[in-house]
Amino acid sequence: FTNSLKYKGTNGRFHAIATFSFYSGSQDTCGFYIGVNRDASSPLDPDADRIAESEIYVNAGTQSNQPKNGAIQALVQLATDDRIFFIVQNKTKSDAILVEFMKLIVRS
Repeated sequence: FTNSLKYKGTNGRFHAIATFSFYSGSQDTCGFYIGVNRDASSPLDPDADRIAESEIYVNAGTQSNQPKNGAIQALVQLATDDRIFFIVQNKTKSDAILVEFMKLIVRS
């Protein structure tokens, strides 16, 4: 699967951290989350799989602004074949969100 990391170990507890910078349309409210999908046969679902404690919302400002930056984190329990991923959603409009830089770290 693309856009996710699959855990191949046994059960474990991890600290997931994502840092990112992004651009979006004028005054868009952009949501960023960490998600975990526990069913390898189902697609990644940004609503059903999100970890609520990792949610942040950032106002994109005006289109001429520099990129906005953010960071999110969550503690995650993973089992074999669970997938962890970064979720981006525009909460106010249908404008595209361009993530210019993103780093996802998952540490035990």
